[in-house]
Amino acid sequence: MTDLHVPVLIVGGGPVGLAAAHVLGSFGVRSLVCEEHDGIDPHPRAHVVNTRSMELFRAWGIADAVQAEALPMEWFTRVEWTTTLAGEHLGTLDLMAVPESDLVSRITASPHVACSCAQDRVQAALLAAVRGRGLADVRHGTKVTSLVDCLDGVRATIESGGRSQTVTADYAIGADGATSWVRGQLGIRMNGMPPLAQQINVYFHADLSEITEHRPAVLYWTINSAARGVFIAMDGRRRWTFNFEYNPAVETPADYPPERCRGIIAAALGRSDIDIEIQRVGGWTMCAETATAYRQGHVFLAGDAAHRFPPTGGIGMNTGLADADNLAWKLAAVINGWAGPTLLDSYHAERRPVAQSNTQYSVANALKMASTGIGPTATGVVERLESIDPDVAAAQRAAMADSIEQQRPHFGALNQDLGYRYDRPGAAVVPDGTDPPVLRDAATDFVATARPGSRLPHAWVVRDGALVSMLDLVGPHVLIITGCNGAHHLDGVAGVAEVPTSHAVLGVDIVATDTDLHDLLGIGPNGWLIVRPDGHVAARAASPDGDGCAILTALAKVLSVRG
Repeated sequence: MTDLHVPVLIVGGGPVGLAAAHVLGSFGVRSLVCEEHDGIDPHPRAHVVNTRSMELFRAWGIADAVQAEALPMEWFTRVEWTTTLAGEHLGTLDLMAVPESDLVSRITASPHVACSCAQDRVQAALLAAVRGRGLADVRHGTKVTSLVDCLDGVRATIESGGRSQTVTADYAIGADGATSWVRGQLGIRMNGMPPLAQQINVYFHADLSEITEHRPAVLYWTINSAARGVFIAMDGRRRWTFNFEYNPAVETPADYPPERCRGIIAAALGRSDIDIEIQRVGGWTMCAETATAYRQGHVFLAGDAAHRFPPTGGIGMNTGLADADNLAWKLAAVINGWAGPTLLDSYHAERRPVAQSNTQYSVANALKMASTGIGPTATGVVERLESIDPDVAAAQRAAMADSIEQQRPHFGALNQDLGYRYDRPGAAVVPDGTDPPVLRDAATDFVATARPGSRLPHAWVVRDGALVSMLDLVGPHVLIITGCNGAHHLDGVAGVAEVPTSHAVLGVDIVATDTDLHDLLGIGPNGWLIVRPDGHVAARAASPDGDGCAILTALAKVLSVRG
């Protein structure tokens, strides 16, 4: 096979690798995606698609496709605790049972709400979008066997069907999962806690409607001494997974063949008369760790290759999608010549703190869940539930009812989804000296702000006669928004032909429906702000003097362009 050169080599064709390829393609940058599996892995591991990911999918044109495959909302908004699925009901967390003001805040924060869509379905939507754009060569059944960082790029060997090929690229992305081969080749260590647990994940098909039709839920935790674990509804019909812990000191995933897993699931169901079709069985390690570096030379890590969280919070895949969005526009900007190469250093500076925050959040959730009979330290809860002393059992049930209600922040952390900001040293933003919003709870309380480093706030506006979100103004370009009297700031920007830009003047190009946009964005009539292609505010001037030179200066700083 002949040698091949591509601007970007992506190792791993899961959601994160495909997201990177899609964003690169939106800037006209070609990529080669190498995935070891022969196709999309049908085992639906992740399933939570948070609000920010739905916003990204909206920008990428696949939000409707993902929503069409999502779990019905009446399922997604409930979590159940039972002894067995058909057994005693121990408690329910109804995520809609909150003050109306909380629901309004959640709905008005974004054009989308979170949903539950199995990872294989998300991946299928991304793959179709990538192939539809036509700028990525996605090769399944293809393994990268060597990867060397060179002075002017990377050199790799790929193998497929018994044949090998040499590939050179300007940059490479390791999006090859939790056991990342790329990370190992680079010698990048992971920092964090020792493994928290070893888990078996069983994907199976079964008709459980007789049990679930009157109490639909996205998660059913079974709390008992025989088959403690969690059922995850993947489609509300026949697709399910069951996760449970095993002891690696005495067994391995190989000790859980389909027939044994079928028996464990029947015990967790509390029914032996239901037909269970085992599809896949896999083992995984529950970890809380982050890569010490997200970049080495021309090679970058993204997704689970860079961070691993407990699933308590459902933010693993979502964090990886945001990694891809952040990294891909920067790579495109450098490859296309409108940003300096040091812009790429900001990827580590911006995304690693987000992963560290998400790690802490996920671990805190996992520890808190122990009081409801979940996790390796929760055996005492099960023992008391099953106690022959009725007073002990009753007291534990009462305690569980209170503990279940205390898990609500775990499932409604809007600020964890939308409120992360890039304001650490090394970020590709220009601070404006303002303070971040004061929050009662750093995970749940979200306050929209256009402070540099934050995601551009959502508001419904009219543009060209159509009702759109402010987020719809973001695209494969730098967006410049000015106050109603600030159009003159755009004069100097128009001459920077190599930087793709778009602009909007408040009250002229976009008109608010029910929001004061100047107040929302924190700018006066003469003010302006710069929004990066990933939707984060890069710079802001509330009431500046002068012409567009200030915007050009800020833009040069953000893009690491030296005058």
